[in-house]
Amino acid sequence: MHNFAISKPQKIAIVLSLKNLKIHLAKKTILKNKSQIKRSAKFINLDEAHSVLVLFELKDEQTFKEVERFAESLRLRGKQVKLWCYYPQNKLPLFFTPTGNQQCLTRKRLKWFPIPNEKAIAGFNEIQPDILIDLSQSDCYPMKYLATISGATLKVGENSDFNQFIFDLLIQKDDHLPLTNFIQNVTHYLTHINKT
Repeated sequence: MHNFAISKPQKIAIVLSLKNLKIHLAKKTILKNKSQIKRSAKFINLDEAHSVLVLFELKDEQTFKEVERFAESLRLRGKQVKLWCYYPQNKLPLFFTPTGNQQCLTRKRLKWFPIPNEKAIAGFNEIQPDILIDLSQSDCYPMKYLATISGATLKVGENSDFNQFIFDLLIQKDDHLPLTNFIQNVTHYLTHINKT
């Protein structure tokens, strides 16, 4: 009789391999969908835009408040704003209530790898915003998937090697600074781009 005990380093190696496989599948799915999306991309000024879709990773209540303040500032400029986020737990946090203008994906609504299942994003493609703004980190694959399949006229996100395949406008993000800093930079560039 053989002893098939797995050592702790072997267990760690297996877990890391599985995680790498999931990330590989997520990236492959995103890139595959990128080539299938038909849209007419163009640079559009924030003043010209009528609708904005904001994607973000819901890390905590502070993040939610920062994004809500940003959304409210856009609404005060006369924009229709929708929020979609990803919360990396199985249940929604108590401080978030889904509405017609804000939706949240949880880990439970993903496939085996970090891409949303079809049922979780039913109706997402009906949203055709003038501008899509992704505030999430470059490794938040559920949001990268949504950004990829969106038919938004202009897609804006964090500058990274992987994101260059998804977004039209890449903006540098410093992870040591608060999210509001990145939001201010995004607002600045979108206000000044193609200004007539």
